[in-house]
Amino acid sequence: SIQKEDTGTYVCIAKNRQGTITANTQVLISSPAEIVNPPRNTTVLENNRVEMSCGARGIPSNITYRWYHKGILISQLPKLAHRTKIKSDGTLVILSAEPDDSGKLTCDATNGIGEPDTAYAHLSVESRVTYSPARQYLPLGMSGIVRCYIQASPQLQFATWTKDHRMFDPTTLPNVELLANGSLLFHKVSQEHHGFYRCTPYNLQGTGQSSNSMEVIVRGK
Repeated sequence: SIQKEDTGTYVCIAKNRQGTITANTQVLISSPAEIVNPPRNTTVLENNRVEMSCGARGIPSNITYRWYHKGILISQLPKLAHRTKIKSDGTLVILSAEPDDSGKLTCDATNGIGEPDTAYAHLSVESRVTYSPARQYLPLGMSGIVRCYIQASPQLQFATWTKDHRMFDPTTLPNVELLANGSLLFHKVSQEHHGFYRCTPYNLQGTGQSSNSMEVIVRGK
């Protein structure tokens, strides 16, 4: 069978009593692009740089790479395209990851011989607290909410809280409830609820970061 190493110039020599003649021929062997350095599942924090590999080999070696996000060519996704570039070795670079970038990323490689080779991996952008107000206010004797401002992908699973640098577990306290969106609901606010709070969001990938310290001020008579 023909191997890649068989590429080269071959010389045919014919001899008889009348003399010798030679003929040269060039044998070129082609092979379709094959991805040898596929992308790997990657987890990053929002706003961080992402690099996902897609190195391929083939003959000829002038390989063209394309990347897709959830099945759509990245160049056709304006929100993502302007933050990405593809290196000559096929590596996809996302300059600043956003939560919406999470999902399946697929690379295909072709040198014009046969069908493109494809490989994929999943990108997860960890949850982070997107906004931490310096102060939040609760009405004395009434119900009120202290919010944890979260943007998470994959979806938020739960959030933990600290108050005055100590763990704050609402499940052990009367009149306090942890909501599904990570915020704290105080059913009846008292002066004891004043303090400095931090929230930390978690999803399936873990946590991105905690909020800044937020002073919760109880207002009222």
